[in-house]
Amino acid sequence: MHVLEMVSAGRARLKVSADGNRPVNFALGPEERASVRALREFNILVENKCAVALFLNGNPVTIPGRCGDPVTLRIP
Repeated sequence: MHVLEMVSAGRARLKVSADGNRPVNFALGPEERASVRALREFNILVENKCAVALFLNGNPVTIPGRCGDPVTLRIP
């Protein structure tokens, strides 16, 4: 089981699909947290990488790209 934790540094919008299931939208305010569990993988759309930090099983996830640009990730 994998746990993805999202920690907002500002206003963050994300869309997360766990194990290929229907994506869930997240709109986090400053310093809000949310988490999602999956058996295999996550597909994540981050609208602004500088507004959120991601952690997989407690370990930081590097989000590529520039601040303000949308980024799509597949982890692990």
